[in-house]
Amino acid sequence: MRPLAEHQISDSEFGEYLFLRDNPKGVFLERWRHQSGCRRWFNIVRDTYSHEIIETYAMGATPKSKAGKAAYQQSWRRKTAAEAAAKPGKGNR
Repeated sequence: MRPLAEHQISDSEFGEYLFLRDNPKGVFLERWRHQSGCRRWFNIVRDTYSHEIIETYAMGATPKSKAGKAAYQQSWRRKTAAEAAAKPGKGNR
């Protein structure tokens, strides 16, 4: 999640959020946009090796499939300062 404006994170932490990406081989969580249709954003669980689409799910939701849940829990983003700052109730009022 993108850090909210009222959260204070360093330029370095924001740069980490914005630019650093893993390039994993296997199940990965991605964000796609239906550009030629409704233009809505949605999330997808995709195997980057086989290109199999395992699951799609709405923005703001979490994956429901076993593979999607595992990828969500193992995501490096869960441990970033930007992710922590984006969570409601973490001293952001």
